[in-house]
Amino acid sequence: MAEDKEEEEEEEEEDKEEEEEEEEEEEEDKEEEDKEEQDKEEEVEEEEEEEDKEEQDKEEEEEEDKEEKGEEP
Repeated sequence: MAEDKEEEEEEEEEDKEEEEEEEEEEEEDKEEEDKEEQDKEEEVEEEEEEEDKEEQDKEEEEEEDKEEKGEEP
């Protein structure tokens, strides 16, 4: 009987350890997904900033062209 109880406790301990390992894996997966999402957002942000900069450069260039042609005082 004592052996059965000991065996049962060992199984419970193993189950608990497996459960903890699974939780750790899920946490790691979540962290990885969060990081990927963050990287994606940063990439989109960088692209938008680049587009804004290009647009601004284009506007400045047009402004300079107008000034050269004397269209603006």
